[in-house]
Amino acid sequence: MGAGLGDIPPPPWPVTGVLFWLRAAEAYFSSGFENTSTKAARIRAMLGQGMKQSSIAKSVGTSRQLVNRIANEKRGK
Repeated sequence: MGAGLGDIPPPPWPVTGVLFWLRAAEAYFSSGFENTSTKAARIRAMLGQGMKQSSIAKSVGTSRQLVNRIANEKRGK
């Protein structure tokens, strides 16, 4: 007769599809992300050179608020 809901298991994902998805996810999440301490060190170095905070934010690719926070920490506020 007919197959019930639990009679036939769903077909498994093809292994190549799963591996492709995992590799794509790994590439997406690992690219473009810089270590926060590395980014902060770059910001401190640029502040030491006398660059404006807005220029630093654009070149590092972060917010002006983060640059301002690091500048205030550097000044000891």
